[in-house]
Amino acid sequence: MSSEAEGVILETQKLYLIQNILEKHQIGRMIAKKKLGNEPNFMVIEKIEKTYISGRNGILLLTIKFNSEMGGFTGVVAYKEFSTSEEVEYNVLLNKWIEDRVKHNSKVRIPEIYSKGENFILYEGVEGEVFDSSPFALLKKANIAGEILATYHSSQTPPADLKRYSTLLTKTLKELPISKDRKGKLLSLGYSLLANYNYLKSGVYGYGDFQPDNVMIAPDGQYGYLIDPEFVESKISADRFEDISNFFVFSAIKEFKETNNIKETLLALRTFLRAYNTNLKLQGTSLEQIYAEDDILGVLLFHLGLTGFIHGASTSRSLKSVPKIINSTELEELMLLYKFTKFVWTKGIKYLPEKAFPVENRERIDNRGWAMTWVAIGKSLFESLQSDSQFKLLYNIPKSQKNVKVDDALRHWGMNNKNELEDTIKELNLLFDGSIVDIKKNELIYNKKLMKELDLTQYRDNWEEITINLKIVFLKKPENYIINEIVKRKMVDEKELEELGVFDKKKIKFTVKQLIKKGILFKLEKAITLAPEWYKRIKTPVIVYS
Repeated sequence: MSSEAEGVILETQKLYLIQNILEKHQIGRMIAKKKLGNEPNFMVIEKIEKTYISGRNGILLLTIKFNSEMGGFTGVVAYKEFSTSEEVEYNVLLNKWIEDRVKHNSKVRIPEIYSKGENFILYEGVEGEVFDSSPFALLKKANIAGEILATYHSSQTPPADLKRYSTLLTKTLKELPISKDRKGKLLSLGYSLLANYNYLKSGVYGYGDFQPDNVMIAPDGQYGYLIDPEFVESKISADRFEDISNFFVFSAIKEFKETNNIKETLLALRTFLRAYNTNLKLQGTSLEQIYAEDDILGVLLFHLGLTGFIHGASTSRSLKSVPKIINSTELEELMLLYKFTKFVWTKGIKYLPEKAFPVENRERIDNRGWAMTWVAIGKSLFESLQSDSQFKLLYNIPKSQKNVKVDDALRHWGMNNKNELEDTIKELNLLFDGSIVDIKKNELIYNKKLMKELDLTQYRDNWEEITINLKIVFLKKPENYIINEIVKRKMVDEKELEELGVFDKKKIKFTVKQLIKKGILFKLEKAITLAPEWYKRIKTPVIVYS
């Protein structure tokens, strides 16, 4: 027997099974009561027509034609199979839990469960169209979808898991086959958006798959259905805007690909947010109260970019699986998603509160594409200190600073021998005018008092304080200090540097000569400035020196 014939037989058997379920559980009577307003005494199933809903939900949608003494009528049911009876029971409980969350709003509905068995659930079939296929105007549909999600999310205000998004950001970025410079710029933008909003009240049970195929608009456009809750999260962890960005990300990417902009998507998003916020206000709160900011579009744009970003990492994994033959279409998609994320996050920076930026930084993004926020500058400074030949002993310590073995330190910092380590420690101690670290009995011993002063955890998430304290350490090296002064002034007379008195004149003269020799500085007739070629190739963003 051919596989095609077997498929036909199995399909026929399934339809007979579903017909038996309909008759055994008298589902026709439930449908008749909804359609006719009363239950007939006698009815028969005349015809069952089927269609498969696309997507990952695997639902079989069936249109049933009945006849009765009250006349003919039609009903729709949705049949879904599961691997185990435990999955069935879980989805029944989940359906009831969501039903309880949305029942106070008559405009938001979920399909009723008509029947269940060992490996199936038979749901009420929803009449209407999924979001993208619904004939109503986009803004009307966005309005309905916004109210649906706000009703599901509710007015609860527990914290979201900020670490979830920080991990997603760094982990996903590592997987993208793009340059270090591009990664650095994306990180500066992404972290700036993530670190400058309050997530202490924005946590929800993430829907997991809130996307246009799982929102159905009623034929009259007066209400909507939330369907297929299979991927709802079992604990509060997600931020509200994660579900919202999932809903709009693919339409945003499509629009960006076609127009190099996302104007239409943002228009629909704003309508969605108005409806979402209106529903929250009826429940006694608002997005502005939850995030403690008047303008929260930056939070949304962070999540929109991150979702597109994650999609880019999936493309990256497919590229890595075929390293010898890289499909040009996949490469184009990867670059599109990189440009999309950069575009969205750059737009998001415009909505950050003023406190996110140093007062002297009028430009929110510099001419090289780096965010000019406290967090972006602070993270860049921290990375510079971690890789610095001396400062790495303070900011890139292996294991615990209380008990660092010399052999472990040599391996961790890539040093050749103990003499190299001792020389580095000597140079570091000179920068701090005292002993901050020493070697005793083959172990590194750190000065507890000085290390406590350098401890960043005391500032928690206050990136202004963190950055200021990192900058103090960074400028202890004369070369960093000199470059910093020239970046601020564009050019400077050598005597001016000497007269500032931060370092002795001999040290200034020697360091300036070394920087000119390395091609970092350029000496004019009466002043010193940055060498243009160094500026072009510098890996550390200039914001570190600003």
